[in-house]
Amino acid sequence: MIYLATVSAQPTQPSHQPSIMYCMILESRSFSCCSFAHIIIGNFKQIGCLMRTKPDKISILVVEGRDIPRDGHGYLLDPADWDKDVANTIANEEGLELGNEHWAVLNFMRDYFHEHEISADARFVFSFLSDHFDQSDKEARLHFFKLFPYGYVKQACKIAGMRQPRAWSTG
Repeated sequence: MIYLATVSAQPTQPSHQPSIMYCMILESRSFSCCSFAHIIIGNFKQIGCLMRTKPDKISILVVEGRDIPRDGHGYLLDPADWDKDVANTIANEEGLELGNEHWAVLNFMRDYFHEHEISADARFVFSFLSDHFDQSDKEARLHFFKLFPYGYVKQACKIAGMRQPRAWSTG
């Protein structure tokens, strides 16, 4: 897999040259999408966001006459393509019929994504369920897996229109 790293090089000491921007291409599986690399090389601290340049395979999901591109595992390439029709279509593929409790979780995940520009970790979703349904942490986790039997990454992220997480999160 090829990754594109957009890197901002900042001097570690005030007497050195000002910041510069450049891109590097890396071949590595050790970084997750949007994880930050902090590396000291010489007198410069490099800070960059590593992103997958493109998925290995692209498929198209047709919803209400719209073509929605997905990666080979069925995750949306662009979370902005998501809406309730897309969620229902993906849920049907996963063998789920979405009810109010599913929508509460999916809306929490989407709101978190819009606020933080990153997918919520599973533990935040479990905490949301705990607060929303006044449950213990253990009850909330069990509740989650009743809603999404194949788990956070396999079903909840996919149905919520998130990109496929590069690193497995708790859950």
